[in-house]
Amino acid sequence: MIDILVSGLSFLLLALLAGNNLSVSSGAIISGRIVGRTAGILITVIGYIAGLLAQGSLLGYGFSSIMPLDSATLVSIALTVSIAMFVIGYRLRAPLSFSIIFTTSLIGISLAVSHAISSGFVTYIIAFWVLAPFASVIIAMLLMAHLTRQVSKLPVWSTLRVMKLLLIAASFLAAFTLGANTMGILFVAVRQYTSIWILVAAIVIGGFMMSAGPLKRIGNEILPIRYMNAVVVQSVSVALVELATAFSIPFSNTQAFTAGLYGTGAAYGTKLLPAKPLIIILLTWIFTAIMGLTLGYLLAAIVV
Repeated sequence: MIDILVSGLSFLLLALLAGNNLSVSSGAIISGRIVGRTAGILITVIGYIAGLLAQGSLLGYGFSSIMPLDSATLVSIALTVSIAMFVIGYRLRAPLSFSIIFTTSLIGISLAVSHAISSGFVTYIIAFWVLAPFASVIIAMLLMAHLTRQVSKLPVWSTLRVMKLLLIAASFLAAFTLGANTMGILFVAVRQYTSIWILVAAIVIGGFMMSAGPLKRIGNEILPIRYMNAVVVQSVSVALVELATAFSIPFSNTQAFTAGLYGTGAAYGTKLLPAKPLIIILLTWIFTAIMGLTLGYLLAAIVV
């Protein structure tokens, strides 16, 4: 019975995750009209699935470090907490960091049941969460400044065509790394209790049916129109998330993506982006981290 519950919760959460994060992967190519909405979603969904199947298991060490006890009941609590947070975020049309929510809820659960977690690895995760966005800002700013100088010497129309192709490739890779890391930690948490094909079905349904709100916020309120900005931001995001995956660190590309937007704006020396949507997202991350930890702890203390 508990396996059925975990399967159902996993399906719902992964569908929400696929829809909420699609904006970060394909928002640029859809809002920039490089591809249509359906094609953009399809590119992202294929990337999700490819990343999950190819590298999802790499998050196994990270999961076991913060959830030492293998328990379907405890995993179902973490899933419930994450779903609650994502329902709130979905209604607000705010892209959330699943990595923060799920990881902090797992930590809260482990603390509640007095299971020894790897405090060193938890510190390592938090340090990466804090430092990686700063690295994203700096790298994006330097890369943007360099490319701006180089591109100015090239023919406009041929450069534009290349930028469009690069952005499509970067969007696919962003989805791949998100499937490997953000979806990967969910996969390693539930793989003993559900089928991989249930998770794949959730990705497809979530990508096509639950992405409208986040796409509107990213596409209309945050993303700059310039293709080169988007290429730089996506590339930096992909590199940082892939690095995190290699070290089994849960890390959402929304964190690197948002920080990278500031970096590309700083490269122009002008205020390229509206501050309000970004501030809302940052405050949402902090709030959901606190709530994930608190709710995970309280629910585990009550149930177990």
